[in-house]
Amino acid sequence: MLDEFKDVQFVAYKQLKNILCNNASHAYLFNTNNNVLAKKMIMSFVKSIVCKYNYTNFEKCDNCSICNRIDNNNYPEIKVIKPAGSWIKKDQLIELQKSFSTKAIEGEKRIYIIHEIEKLNKQAANSLLKFLEEPNQDIIAILITDKINLVMDTILSRCQTIILKQNSIEEYIDNYKIYDNITLLKLYLIFKNGQALEDYVKDENNIIFIEDVISFIKKYEDINLQMIINTKKYFHDKFVTKEDFTYAIELIILFYRDVLYYKIKNQVNIFNFYIEDIKEIADKNNKDTLLEKIKKIIEIKELIKNNINSNLLIDKLIISLEGGVYNA
Repeated sequence: MLDEFKDVQFVAYKQLKNILCNNASHAYLFNTNNNVLAKKMIMSFVKSIVCKYNYTNFEKCDNCSICNRIDNNNYPEIKVIKPAGSWIKKDQLIELQKSFSTKAIEGEKRIYIIHEIEKLNKQAANSLLKFLEEPNQDIIAILITDKINLVMDTILSRCQTIILKQNSIEEYIDNYKIYDNITLLKLYLIFKNGQALEDYVKDENNIIFIEDVISFIKKYEDINLQMIINTKKYFHDKFVTKEDFTYAIELIILFYRDVLYYKIKNQVNIFNFYIEDIKEIADKNNKDTLLEKIKKIIEIKELIKNNINSNLLIDKLIISLEGGVYNA
C-alpha cells in the first residue's frame, strides 16, 4: 500500500494521500525521474482509488478480487496505453474514449494510464486534450513520463503533477539484486546510455566492453611502454567510434579510482564484480603512482574534445603514464 513509500518518497506520498482524502483532480501526471519504484507506487495509488477495501492490507487486500485482477491486468475499469512503436497514436486514444463511453461494468471510478506521455503524436495529443477538457467525474487520467521537459504544455496545464525523486545507487541495487553483475548496474546508473535498464544489463556487448577495457589496463600494467605497439589489438580494434573511445577512457578513470580506493580502504566503489583484477593492479602500484595515473588519464580525456586522432591520444596516454609517474 502507499504507506510503504512514506520514507522513500515522502513528498509524493503526502501529495497522493491528500488526493485520496480530497479527490482533488481528474488528471495526474507522474514525473518518474526513472525511479525504480515508480510503477509500484503508481499502481498502489490506483488500487487505493478503486479498491472497495481502500487497499489497506499491505501489498494486496486479503481475498480482494479487484487488486488481484489489477495485478493481472484484468480489471475492466482500468485501461493502459503504451506507445505503438515510436509514438502514441490517435487510434489508441479513439479506442480508449470509445471503451469509456459505455457504462462501467463495476466500480465507481474508471482509470486510464498512459505511459511515456511525451510520445503523443499531434493527432493523439488533440484527442487527449478533448478528453481532458471535458472531464467525467468518474474518469481519472494518469499520465506517466520520465521526460517531463518533452511533455506538451497544454497537457501539463491540465494535470496535477506528482514528481518522484530519483533513486540513489543503493536503492537501485537493493531493488535489482536479481542481477549478479553489480558493476554493470552501477555503470548504467552513472552513464544512462539510452537503453532500458533490463536491456542494458542483459546485453552481452556491455559486459564485453567492460572486460575489453580491463584487458587493456592489465596488458599496459604488464608491459608498460611496450603497450604502444599493442594498442591496435587491445584498444583501437575494440573501441572504434568516438563514443566508444570516450566511454572507454571514462571506464579507465573509474577503474583506477577503484584501485586507489581499494589501496586506501580495502573497498571498491564500482568494479565489485572484478575485484580480483582490482587487487592485481593494486599490488603493482603505490598510492602516489595511482594518483598520478588518474591525473594523466583525465588530461587525455580533456583532449578528446579537441578531436585529436584517437591513435595519437592513446600513444600520448601511454607515454605520459610512463614519463610522468613514479616507479611503483
